Amino acid sequence: MEYIRKIIDSEILETIINIPDELKHKRVEIIILPIENEVETDEKSQKEKKLFGIFEEYANPYLIKKEENAWRNAVSEKNADN
Repeated sequence: MEYIRKIIDSEILETIINIPDELKHKRVEIIILPIENEVETDEKSQKEKKLFGIFEEYANPYLIKKEENAWRNAVSEKNADN
């Protein structure tokens, strides 16, 4: 199984997710693993429901506000060149 393992400054992650205070201004390890697709559809949907909102505490409100108009802005930028 392939994976990515990288050690970075936690400040980089703050643009993506909220970082707990005890991890701020430290070097952290990031591990990215593929998700196995062996789960049956019913089990998968039940797991998704159970996990809904699990990372809410790490949401970055600044980025959420930017997402509201992200699609409109991306389309405008793409079509501005035409």
